[in-house]
Amino acid sequence: MPRHALSLSRELKQSDIVKAKFELIVENPKILGIIVKEEGSKFRCHINKKGKKLIIEIDAKDIAGVQAAVNSYIEKIKLAEKVYNEI
Repeated sequence: MPRHALSLSRELKQSDIVKAKFELIVENPKILGIIVKEEGSKFRCHINKKGKKLIIEIDAKDIAGVQAAVNSYIEKIKLAEKVYNEI
């Protein structure tokens, strides 16, 4: 199971955007090879990979968009861990 931390900040400028930074530390760094940048209708993500750490910066329309992005990445990592453990 990946360990994670989430920090949120709200930026009120031209448009109302919620920015979040999500950090994951995984046991198997090979898993990070399949994780890519993702965009949805309510969010856009930028990713950085360093060793066992995955840093996801999320720009979302609202908190629900942040939650959708976080859930998407957690599910992808769980699936990748399951696949690598079965190999």
